[in-house]
Amino acid sequence: MGEPLTVEDEYAAVWKRVRLDTNELARLRFSEGWTEQKLVEHFGYSRTAIKRELKKLKC
Repeated sequence: MGEPLTVEDEYAAVWKRVRLDTNELARLRFSEGWTEQKLVEHFGYSRTAIKRELKKLKC
């Protein structure tokens, strides 16, 4: 029996995510009255991330 065949490859991982559009977030939340849950579903971010961005906008 010979040695097992193995392959080692390295790939650069890029974890870039499209930044949250804070102008759209503010418009939807404050002008159109969207709930946090609806914003989560729309933007695809966690509730924590949405709350954090909303808090930044209120400062």
